[in-house]
Amino acid sequence: TYFGDIGDEYGSAIAVDNSGAAHVAGYTSSQFLFTSHDAFQRTYAGGNANQGTDYDAFVAKFGTDGEGGILYSTFFGGSGGDKANAIAVDAQGGVYVAGETNSTNLPVSTNILQTSFGGGQFDGFLIRLNERASAINYAGYLGGSDWDQAKGVALDANGDIYLTGNTHSSNFLSMPNTVQPEHNGGSDAFVTKIALATRDYSVS
Repeated sequence: TYFGDIGDEYGSAIAVDNSGAAHVAGYTSSQFLFTSHDAFQRTYAGGNANQGTDYDAFVAKFGTDGEGGILYSTFFGGSGGDKANAIAVDAQGGVYVAGETNSTNLPVSTNILQTSFGGGQFDGFLIRLNERASAINYAGYLGGSDWDQAKGVALDANGDIYLTGNTHSSNFLSMPNTVQPEHNGGSDAFVTKIALATRDYSVS
C-alpha cells in the first residue's frame, strides 16, 4: 500500500509486533498527512524550508493484512526538522522510535540524562509511544555540541533499550572504562544502553 499526502514521505524503519501488525517510522513534509483521532500529535509542526528541515517525523501502524487499514498514525516534531530513523516494539505494544532533530522544544521526560538540545545541526532523540500512539511516556535528547544522529534501536528481554548512530561531538555522553571512551575525530559511531530502572515516564 501507499502511505502519504501531497508532500514527501520517507519510510525509514519497520517493526512487526506479536500480532503481526507493522509499525512504520519515517518523516514527512505533508501538512495534512492522515493522523488517528487520538494521536499524540495531530498537527504538523514543520521546520525551515530554507534550511532543508521542513519535515516532521511520523509513526504509523498498519493491520495484519492489506485490508487491515491504518490502526494509528501520528506526527512527532517540534519547530525544527525531525526525522525518525529506527523503531522497535515491546511486548506491551509500546513503540520506541529513535531519530534526529534540531528542534529545541521537543517534549522530554523529567529525570533523564539529557532534557535539552545539545547543539550543532542535529541531536539524536528517543521516544516511547503507548500502544495507541495517543501519548508519549518516555522522551529525551541524545547528543553533544556537534552533529548527532540516532540510527538504530533494539530492546532486550529485560526491556532495556540499545541505541546506535553516529556523532561528531567530542562531548557526547560516554562512560569511563569502555572500549573507546573518547571521540577520535570526524564521525564516530556510538552505542548507548538505557536501563529499564533509569527511565522516568513523566513527560512534559
